[in-house]
Amino acid sequence: MDIQLTPEQINQLKLLQTFHLAERSIRNGDNEIMGQFQLTPSQFYVLNTLYQFGPLHIGEIIGKILSTSGNMTVVIRNMEKSGLIERVSDSVDKRSYLISLTEFGKKQLLNLLPEYTKCLAQRFRLLTDEDQKTLQDLLEKLIGKEI
Repeated sequence: MDIQLTPEQINQLKLLQTFHLAERSIRNGDNEIMGQFQLTPSQFYVLNTLYQFGPLHIGEIIGKILSTSGNMTVVIRNMEKSGLIERVSDSVDKRSYLISLTEFGKKQLLNLLPEYTKCLAQRFRLLTDEDQKTLQDLLEKLIGKEI
């Protein structure tokens, strides 16, 4: 039995395939650069998020980088063992804790960022500032959340 796809469905499938190829290309580049600094992309995103926003609860980190709680628990545990982050008791809610950067974690992030931003500039060189803003807006629309 053959399935007849509408032109709109064909375009959506092509768009999804293109999106996956772009995402894979970006992820491969991220893995290569971050591996040079003994970090995984998830660890980088946690470090970067904590650098931007300061100490956060694990649920807030999960929300900001769209990770799963099971995966994030492992990432946080490994980062704590590596000395990149530390858990600090929350002064408002003694039952919970905040995740914060250590000086070592901050140093690792700041050592990585110049190399990573060079990679980003290379990756996005074909897109104008307006193209990049449009892409950001469209992706946020797709995920239903402003980053």
